[in-house]
Amino acid sequence: VTSHLNEDGKAEVLVQGKVSGGQSEAYKVQIRNGEGEIILEANTEKPEKVFFIDNPRVWNGKKDPYLYTAKMIMEGSGDEVSTRFGIREFYVDAETGFFLNQESYPLRGVSRHQDRQGKGWAISEEDQREDAMLIHEIGATAVRLAHYQHAQYFYDLCDELGLMVWQDFMFACAVYDLTPDFEANIREEFIDNVKRLRHHASLGLWCGNNEMEMFVKQGEWVTKPSEVRDYLFMYERVIPEILKKYDPETFYWPAS
Repeated sequence: VTSHLNEDGKAEVLVQGKVSGGQSEAYKVQIRNGEGEIILEANTEKPEKVFFIDNPRVWNGKKDPYLYTAKMIMEGSGDEVSTRFGIREFYVDAETGFFLNQESYPLRGVSRHQDRQGKGWAISEEDQREDAMLIHEIGATAVRLAHYQHAQYFYDLCDELGLMVWQDFMFACAVYDLTPDFEANIREEFIDNVKRLRHHASLGLWCGNNEMEMFVKQGEWVTKPSEVRDYLFMYERVIPEILKKYDPETFYWPAS
């Protein structure tokens, strides 16, 4: 699900499904408001539909983290899938900061790893919710999810609580040889994760890597000139190309 606020005030919402193991001849697609009421519905022959919502209620961070739900139902089998999403717009100004829905929205928060002492990554949803509530309760408006994609459930919590997410890609404290095979591999991983996360209302920023740019500039870790070239290719060309195609609405920053 992707959404965009048009100049006429309407929200344009694209709902797309991916079907494996056979196709259905017909699909029913619904948009429900935050109260669970169906506000738009359509039948279609393809798992794709564009809706326009008049006077949408925007997702407005901690002030009002309002969420809609898109549902797609396969006629015949009755199989269905639902995805929550928020309608919002934001931009970053180098001088004045982050703006959410045309209003200044200061970002204050913490950086999080999804692990616990004695548990590693084997943390429960209860642990995830405790983390989210602690971040929420200290007055944070944002959370950096370092240095990799976290559990889907935590993004759902950020959507619900109105916490804006700084999302790192999975590179930290290293340089890489951008061979053709490696580039093909990371492009597929970028696409997969961008498509997995882009519908979250809380997703406000993609970051290419953790702490690598300053070390490359200082000559740390670099053993040959091609590694500097490949660094620039990865974070100034490859990732921007992917995001321009699959998530043009979200701000991108090459390095922390």
